Amino acid sequence: MTTPIPAVQVLGAGLLVQGSALINIQRALRSLIRAHRRETIAPPPEFVVLLRACEDAVRNLHTQSGIRPRDTTSELPQPDSDCQHIGTKEVAHMLGVTQRHAQRLAPVLDGRRLASGAWVFDRDAVTAYIHAHHDTRGAA
Repeated sequence: MTTPIPAVQVLGAGLLVQGSALINIQRALRSLIRAHRRETIAPPPEFVVLLRACEDAVRNLHTQSGIRPRDTTSELPQPDSDCQHIGTKEVAHMLGVTQRHAQRLAPVLDGRRLASGAWVFDRDAVTAYIHAHHDTRGAA
């Protein structure tokens, strides 16, 4: 029996981050960069470099696991290029739940309601939720 590799490992003065932890770090960096931009403050260059490295690693993760983000017609225009927004229909499909249940999960999935009444979600938050939920099931 092999022991699972931890999602985060300290290697001397460095970190090895993989799996759902990597997706969560990517999501946190995007949020930090968006917050800086909302306040019209330039984000620290290290944040941008880290985000790009996380994006590359997440792409590799998707390639290795066979999970690929899909291009769909339910995506909304992206005013912020650092975030991919998707609608309730796409979230429900990704999670294998009804659209209403996806709306109930909105607080957990970084969902927010637009003035039009439509819900939008950050694709990476949904992907991180799926990975975290899958990791939790596997550990049980």
